[in-house]
Amino acid sequence: MRVQLLKIICCMLLASYWIGTGCSDPPQYEAIQEHTTENKKESVREPDTTEIPNNEPSPERVRDTGAERVKDTGAERVRDAGVESPREIDREPILPEQTTQKKTLIFPPEGGTKCALNVCVKASAEAVKKKTVTVHVSETTGAPTGSYYPPMDIGPDNWKPAEAVHIIFSTKGLKLPQGASYEQLRVAFVSNGRWEPVFTVYDAQKQEVRGETTHFSIWGLVLAQQSCQTDATCLSNETCTGNQCTPECTQKSDCQSNEICVVGSCTACTATFDICGDKKDNDCDGQVDENCRKCGNCLSRETCGADGLCENGIACGVGKDNCLQNGTCVDIASDAHNCGACGVVCKLTEGCTLGNCTPLP
Repeated sequence: MRVQLLKIICCMLLASYWIGTGCSDPPQYEAIQEHTTENKKESVREPDTTEIPNNEPSPERVRDTGAERVKDTGAERVRDAGVESPREIDREPILPEQTTQKKTLIFPPEGGTKCALNVCVKASAEAVKKKTVTVHVSETTGAPTGSYYPPMDIGPDNWKPAEAVHIIFSTKGLKLPQGASYEQLRVAFVSNGRWEPVFTVYDAQKQEVRGETTHFSIWGLVLAQQSCQTDATCLSNETCTGNQCTPECTQKSDCQSNEICVVGSCTACTATFDICGDKKDNDCDGQVDENCRKCGNCLSRETCGADGLCENGIACGVGKDNCLQNGTCVDIASDAHNCGACGVVCKLTEGCTLGNCTPLP
């Protein structure tokens, strides 16, 4: 009770002092209030140091005229007086990585078959002119619709085939419309904004279709005319058979005895003898360069034995040929009637020197 009484008396004395001096507030309270006001002013000048949430990527703070900038990927946020507004950062766009498929086929001087991106190109030594050449293969969207295979841009590197090459597409897993067959597929190239088919052979055993051409372009796989009434509605090397456009021939047996099958057409053939390496059916038997191995040029009725000799005949050495088809080897380097090759006859004023017709002295 005494302690409480003392407190009451002290309070009354202090109140009398404040009233006597005319102060409206206690000095201590004024000091505290001034200090609090200064703190408020200082807090206005101080930037907001609120922690950035952990889900934002590593912000970087920059103090600038009382504002706080928080940088992250894609945008810059400026905080000022508790307001946050997004602002895009000027930066170069990130371009997607190019995914265009492009391959290079390298053919050696002996030719061969090279494949890339599910398409193959077959070229002989004569087609590549017995030189190393390259062919570029790439997917393309610059082709008309209608191809049952992704169109391919097939282009040589500064060379042109000296003879026909094959463009080969696989039919494995290839789905066709109901009622269509693989025999109706045609290898085709783009010309004037449309598909132009070339002579095509379907190989059921290898499950592939092969088209012949002497030039390169954008190639695809299309369906031929599914029905026809006359040959006029088919390709030049096709006939209308059973209301279907089909090649005139695919092998010699489809032609007459004096004809051979060339690029889908039966062509007259005069039988001579096979010249090894010319890729032609010289003797009109439906085979090309048969019996041509280390023996040299054997007669068509002969075969090459394991000993390197023509059975029932002789083997002509280098620089000679059996041009007379009688087993006698002819020196094509000096024979004026077979100069350089069988059947090349020099003029009466010329002789044959090293396989070339030259004026007589």
